[in-house]
Amino acid sequence: MSVPSQKNVRTRITEMYMKEHLKNVNKIEEKHPKFSDLSYLTYLKQDVEKYILNPLLRSDVFQNYNIMPFKTVLLNGIKSVGKRFFLKSICLEYQLNFLDVFLEDEKGLKDCFRKCLDMEPCLIYLNGNFDEKEKLVYEMIRCIEKIENHKILVILGCKSKNLPENILKLTSHMINMRIPNENDRFEILESFKMNNIKNINLKEIAKLTPGFLPKELHELCVSAISESVFQKRDLQQIDFLIHLQSQRKISLDDIGALEKVKEEIRMNVVLPLEYPEKFRRMGIERTSGILLYGPPGCGKTMLAKAISNMLYCNFISISGPELINKYVGDTEKELREIFNRAKNQEPCVLFFDEIDSLCSKRGNNEFQTRVVNQILTLMDGIDEKGKVFIIGATNRIHALDKAVIRPGRFDKVLEVPLPSKNERIDILLKCIRNIPTDNIPCEKFDLDGFSGADIAGMVREAAMIALKENFHEDNIILREHHFIQAIKNMKTRSESISQFELIS
Repeated sequence: MSVPSQKNVRTRITEMYMKEHLKNVNKIEEKHPKFSDLSYLTYLKQDVEKYILNPLLRSDVFQNYNIMPFKTVLLNGIKSVGKRFFLKSICLEYQLNFLDVFLEDEKGLKDCFRKCLDMEPCLIYLNGNFDEKEKLVYEMIRCIEKIENHKILVILGCKSKNLPENILKLTSHMINMRIPNENDRFEILESFKMNNIKNINLKEIAKLTPGFLPKELHELCVSAISESVFQKRDLQQIDFLIHLQSQRKISLDDIGALEKVKEEIRMNVVLPLEYPEKFRRMGIERTSGILLYGPPGCGKTMLAKAISNMLYCNFISISGPELINKYVGDTEKELREIFNRAKNQEPCVLFFDEIDSLCSKRGNNEFQTRVVNQILTLMDGIDEKGKVFIIGATNRIHALDKAVIRPGRFDKVLEVPLPSKNERIDILLKCIRNIPTDNIPCEKFDLDGFSGADIAGMVREAAMIALKENFHEDNIILREHHFIQAIKNMKTRSESISQFELIS
């Protein structure tokens, strides 16, 4: 696209926080990259031309058809995804002025819009909580109406598509900034000039950093450089790995017991990604989803997180009951947004806890039927989901609608039972491996009926007992009697809760 030349236009940035009004006017940093330098944002190039450059710099084309170009665009993206950085890069590339405004009071807002009249062509970035400032939103709408004949475009920063109705009425145009995928992360690391350093494998670092935002990748590089300086040597791959290992996430090996379940997960989820040709040769397609069922506290959520980490995926956890909304259509709308969010963050594991609250058997309940139908529609079609892997967890598998667990939706249904005696010992050993203990006879403890969560809670209780008993000592050790007392406390508490439930 040919952009009209803007002679004598100096790109400026004005940081405006309403308490300061117009006091702070600065140039955009000289070292700030231009939009064309940011290869990981090329997916936004068409949106930039359509929703920013055309209405701002080619308003004459609109006016030839007696149409005024739109003056407002929504910029959607989670916190720290780089919205402000993105807009600054555009302003540098196309010689636009930039007004950065945090919504706080009406007077400051008016001052900002008056100031921008002297800064054409200008991008105004309005950022703030639109939900809690109704009066300010109405004032903003009035201000936008006054810039109709000026080369000024208002960008409204938002973190989700759930915006007040009066904001959504301002514009139907939205630019969506995604969380960087693996290739994006590689290009971001390259933009930091890391590709010029020997012995640095940026592709491996990009793979090991799912969910990292540009800011977090920058912090990773700073930490790696700091480590190399501390060690008095050149920057190496190990410097990055040291920082990543300090943020170590749970793996299947960290989960005690459940060996059969873990083996099924490896066979159905992990190995098909590591050896796709073997599975394809046997006509086995990628598993689209796994349903985990069993009593509470047996490790279903931990398994889901471990799967996400093993696949180097982003992880979105949804509690089924929290999605239930009394207003017609709201639950279905939220479900669509969740699946869209997962698609924008792919590769992604989408975990539905207590999925039975959303997918219970359809009957005469119109609301439940609508919700189940919506979930079935969203789950159908692997191609449509892209690289989104769905995991559901339930304590009441008998309550699920049968259509949910047919092949193509949840291909694998795995029971996560209460642990056996040997498994309880394994869980206990994993829980205390980083705690100082004194030859604990784990096999002697009466843990019958305890879930994995119960055992973890018991270890915490034992640790608290030891702390109370020896708080002023420097080297506190967990001993057998601490565990015996903790088990007794746990059982007494469980009996009290059961009696209360009977009474109520």
